[in-house]
Amino acid sequence: MDWWALGVLIFELLSGHPPFEDPDPARLFAKIIAGIKHVKFTQRCKGYAGDLINNLMADKPYLRLPMRSGGVQNIVDHPWYTGGIRTWMAEEDEFTHSEENFDWEKFRKQQVKPPYVPRGKDVHKEEDKAWATKAALLRISQHNLPSQLPYEDDGSGWDAGFPTSCLIVYPSEKSQEVN
Repeated sequence: MDWWALGVLIFELLSGHPPFEDPDPARLFAKIIAGIKHVKFTQRCKGYAGDLINNLMADKPYLRLPMRSGGVQNIVDHPWYTGGIRTWMAEEDEFTHSEENFDWEKFRKQQVKPPYVPRGKDVHKEEDKAWATKAALLRISQHNLPSQLPYEDDGSGWDAGFPTSCLIVYPSEKSQEVN
């Protein structure tokens, strides 16, 4: 998993723009190398969200939140998920606060309701029925996911020096260490 990229994604989803921007590729690269500590966070990316972003985008990969002792469980237990979720409501242009913790079990089962649902087309109108049919085809479910090939170690040790030990956490199951 690319934990740094997850931090970038969270930043971008909350702020509406990437943390590193510049029309000049050389300056953009310099900003990326300088790191997240030099990025000005918008209000939407402060607090628990900012802490999570900073911990996912630490300069050194071994310092990133899931690479520390505790592994991926560090993300599951992070205050952004366990301390009540602050949700940006676009229609009111403000944060709302929920005392509910993030439900990892519903997430795993793809049952999480989005905090904001844009107004869509009226599926009862004849011209919008085709749109509704196409949207239904795009829904992700277990039966239309691509098959995954199990990893088989060839025993060569090509990855022996990689810091890849992590925990795979399924909230309803016990953690299991993977190398």
